[in-house]
Order: sequence, then C-alpha cells, then structure tokens
Amino acid sequence: MDAAYSLAKKMLHIPESSRKSKNNSAKEGESKEVGLHQKKKGRDDLLWEVQGGIAGFYLDKPDAKDLLLAADSNMQRSMHNFAKSFFGDVGAVLTSDSSLPYPIYLYEASMVNYYLALDAMSRDENNDARVYLNQALERQDDAKAYYAKELENANQDLDKIKDVNKHSSKRDQYVAIGMDFAKSNHTKLPEIHEKYINPMIPYLKFLFEMKEGDYSSIASMSRDTLALIPRQDREILRARERGDKKRYIWVIIEDGRSAFKDSLVVSLPLPMDPANFLNPGVMFASAAVMDSAMDNADDAEALDNEVSPFIALATDGIMITYAEPKLVKGRDFATSYQVDNVFAHKFFNMQDLIQTEFYKRMPGVRTRAILRSIPPAVIAYIGDEAGRQIFGFGGLGFLLSLGYSLMISADTRMITALPNSFYILRIENTAGEKSLQVDGKTALQFSIPNQEKDAIVYVRNVGSKLFMRILN
Repeated sequence: MDAAYSLAKKMLHIPESSRKSKNNSAKEGESKEVGLHQKKKGRDDLLWEVQGGIAGFYLDKPDAKDLLLAADSNMQRSMHNFAKSFFGDVGAVLTSDSSLPYPIYLYEASMVNYYLALDAMSRDENNDARVYLNQALERQDDAKAYYAKELENANQDLDKIKDVNKHSSKRDQYVAIGMDFAKSNHTKLPEIHEKYINPMIPYLKFLFEMKEGDYSSIASMSRDTLALIPRQDREILRARERGDKKRYIWVIIEDGRSAFKDSLVVSLPLPMDPANFLNPGVMFASAAVMDSAMDNADDAEALDNEVSPFIALATDGIMITYAEPKLVKGRDFATSYQVDNVFAHKFFNMQDLIQTEFYKRMPGVRTRAILRSIPPAVIAYIGDEAGRQIFGFGGLGFLLSLGYSLMISADTRMITALPNSFYILRIENTAGEKSLQVDGKTALQFSIPNQEKDAIVYVRNVGSKLFMRILN
C-alpha cells in the first residue's frame, strides 16, 4: 500500500530534479523529459488520483481527501466528454485509446465517492460523509441510463464517419468502407447478465445512518435498495426503532485483487476485394453495395450472399491486425475471516460489476481498434503491389505491416486499487481486545474504546499485508 501511494504521488508530480539544469544541453534534454511527463500526466492524472486517494485512505494520509476530490472533479469531465473524445470524428476514432485521458468506468467513479465517505467518517465529518454516500448512490443508479445514452451518441458519431465523398482523404475513405465490417464484429462478444449496482455502497449508507441514529434517511431509501441489506441488520434497525440499546461492531473486509485488463492481438482478413482500394471509383461502388447489403439483408445467410463478391482470397487479400483489451478475472487472497468465533460471509464480488461495464464499452473499443488497423493495412497492401510492379518483389508491404504490428497495443489502464470481494461480519460491541483471524491465523488485533456507540472496523487485505481503519 505504501508503494502504491508513493507511485501514485510520483506519477502525479514532475520530479524536482527535472526543474534543475547545469548547462544548455541538459536544459534541452530535461525540458523534453518534463514535456513528456506533463503529457502523460494530463492523460493519466485521473487514474493516479484514484489510486493515490484509496491508498492514502488506508495509510491515513492527510492528502487522501484532496486526491479523491481531484479525481471527483476530473471524472466529471471524463464522463461528460467520453463519446466526443472517442468517437467525435475520424481523427478521434483513429487516435490510440491509451493516448487519450483515462476513461473512468462508472463503478470506479462511484467508489471514489465511497472512499471519500469513508475518509470523512474517519474524521467525524459526518455531513460530508452523507453527501458523498448520496453521490455514490446516485452515480451507480444512473449507470444504466448513462451507458444507453453514450452508446447511442457513439453510434450516431460512427455513422457520420461513413459520409465520405471523392474529395475526402484516402484515410477517411478507407475507414468509411470498413465501418460495417468493424461494427459487424460486435456480435462476437459474449452475452452477460448486466449488473450495475455495488451493494456495498447502500450497505455503508445504511450502517452510517443507523450509527448516527438517522432512521428517516434509511426510510427514504428505495425498497429495492433496502432489499440489498442483510436481513439481520434490518432486524437490528427495527429493534432500535423500538428502543433497543445494544451496540455493535461491523467488520468490513476488502479482499483480493479485482479484475484487470490484458492485451489480445487479433488478425482478420478484411472482407473486401483489395483491388477496390487501388481504384477510387470501384471503391465507392463497393462501398455502396456493402451499405445496401448491410441495410437490406434479413438474416446472416442473406448478408453473406450479398457481400461474398467482395470477400478477398486469403492468399492475396488484406489482413488487418489490431489489439483489444481482454478482461482477466480477479482473485481473492484469503478464504475465511473471523472475529470472536464469528465468521464473515462474502457479501459481494466485483467481477460481474466490472464485466458489465467492460463489455458495454467493448463494441466501441473493438470498432475503433479495427478502424485504426485498416489504413495501415491498406497502405501496406498498396506498397506491396507497387513493389511487385516496380521492383518485381512484394516485400515492401510486409515491412510496412511489420512496422505497424510492432506498434499496436491495447489500452490496459484500469484502477487496480479496488478489491475483488467484500466480506462482512457483526459482533456485539463489548470491551476488550479482539482478534481478526485470516484463514485460521491471527492477523490483526483491535479494541473499541467506546461501548456506547456502534463502530465500523474497515480492513483491506492486499495479500502481503493487512491495513485497518476504525470508524467509531
């Protein structure tokens, strides 16, 4: 956790040494280094603010709140400009994903407000905690509608890219003619059960309001939201409304490493007669037939029959190579937690939540990746043809395509400070030292000084070490 916090701070600031120089050549070299760092800083600031803020909370760093607030401000702009940045025009589509500002997922954005609430609770800033919890709830409640709107905007922008004429640049023409092919690959994505709600957020809201005795705020939560709260906790609420004075300790454990991205390289034949790219007139006729086929085909078989004249033979067709991210499952670091012989139960696993948003964005990510690969593939093909006609060999296109292949990579950026699973347990708030056992071994000890109030013990297991904050 210390290393994660230090790394985030380092990535967010230009080293002091970069501002110093001893001679003109050093100044020139360092100014380039600073410029590169500033470019990367603007691109990845949001990611490192979130990483640093979460790590800072566990380490009880005074600037954790500042980092998370900066992330909250940046992510508002990121979410607002998402479709425009990625699909606004051909230039945006052909820009590498990893060179654009980090496009935060909504589940990550909700967790920024969640950790802001935890930090406020740890400092007895209860009014702020309530505001941040409400923001987190609103953000994840809006996720489904947000993606529906953003995907609609993205599709509208992508359709505009097909509107080219003979005066358009060759790059734009190549992209337009490949649009339907790129979008047809969406059907190859897996079907998933969509999940947008992280129940830990309403659960923390419930515990916070019960701890503060604000039962009216709990009553204002929707029935669907309250259904996510464990039955025993709802029974405690009802008992308190009748005057029960028992106080409890809730232990919340974040365990494991959440799902992350890796890179997958894919090669596909471009389903188009490569000769079309050598003759603009033929190319536009081909594009018109492709559009007509896509618009009029009633089924997959009919579509295949319509476009078959434009399927290139594998021996002399155009192969495109692109990279896209793939999601790697998260993993837990422990299998059991207990305090005073009370075992925690796994309350929530982040996998479905992450997977939902990953695959919601994947059609756009894949479309962009395929479209980016078409111009260099066509240029390589044209170079190969020129080499055959002028020099009698076709190695030029291979060299061009090889150079492009060495440069392709998927955007694998992701917030990695989040856990894979949440465990919860509850015991009565009694005096004395208590031990948290992890897989049967004592890992932490704690005591609560005040038995007249509820307490939340918040634990993070990062595998090599456990961190704890007591919210009393």
